[in-house]
Amino acid sequence: MEKIVQYLGSGKIYKYSKSAVHLSINNSFKENPLVGIKSEDYLDWCKIHELMLNRSHLTVKGMNIIREIKLGMNRGRKFEVKQIHNQRFFSYLSLFTFMMIVLVTANNFLLIIAANQSSMSAFLTNRVGDCFLTIGICLLIGAMAKSVRRCALF
Repeated sequence: MEKIVQYLGSGKIYKYSKSAVHLSINNSFKENPLVGIKSEDYLDWCKIHELMLNRSHLTVKGMNIIREIKLGMNRGRKFEVKQIHNQRFFSYLSLFTFMMIVLVTANNFLLIIAANQSSMSAFLTNRVGDCFLTIGICLLIGAMAKSVRRCALF
C-alpha cells in the first residue's frame, strides 16, 4: 500500500470529499495518461462524475446522458467478435441497465421489487464477474483486518 501511495504521490487524505478524491485521481491520470481502450473508460467515468457532482443525474436529461454513455461503453468498444455468447451477454447487460434505471426512477414498491429481482437475476448470470467480486471482497476484508476504519485502506 505504501508503494501505491508513493507512486500516485497522493499521501494521506484526511478530508473525504468527492472533489478532493476526484482531483487526486484526475491529477494522477493527467501525469500518467492511460493508453488504449481504458482511456475511454476513464473519460466516461469523468463525465458521469461531473453529472453526479452537479446532481444532474437525478433529472431525465441526466439519465439519458448516462444511458448514452453506457451504450457507447458497451457497443462502441472493441470486443472479441469470435465469441459465441456476445448476443446473450449484451442482452443481459441491457436488461440489467434497464432494470437499474427502473429501480432508480420507480415511485412505488411493486416496481422496486420487480426491478430488484430482475436486475439481480441479470447480474448473477455472469459467474466470472461474481467470482472476481468475491475475490475483491475477500481482499478488502483482508486489508481491513488491521483496522476497521475506511481511511486505513487509502
